[in-house]
Amino acid sequence: MKGHEGKTLHHCAWAVLLLGACSKAPESPVAKTNPNPKQRYEITVELVDPPQDIREISGVAHFGVGTRTCLPYREKIARVTIGASYKREFALIRAGESTYKGHIFLDWPIDQDYYGLGVCKWEITGVNAILAPGQ
Repeated sequence: MKGHEGKTLHHCAWAVLLLGACSKAPESPVAKTNPNPKQRYEITVELVDPPQDIREISGVAHFGVGTRTCLPYREKIARVTIGASYKREFALIRAGESTYKGHIFLDWPIDQDYYGLGVCKWEITGVNAILAPGQ
């Protein structure tokens, strides 16, 4: 019986790999952008001791699906859902010596039923400022 367990484990590993290779995991939904957003928020960025050679500054708003029940499982065995994300760039305009302002809309991504599992509701997960130094 020595070696029998190793062969069985070997065959099981191949079966799992082949099943995984043959299954097509669903893609993350591509959120549609709301053409008439209404939930506007002003963003203010204040730089402390900023570099003098800032060429450009811009912002990015990041959104994620708040509840995973609207998303299918990527791996049925592990019950792992796919991640859904949406990001939108926005302008930041100089408003002072080291202050920049812009605005975002919390309803930029449209809540929608992407997989027939219920409406995916988007939530803001973060906002970043991106500095581009001069040359």
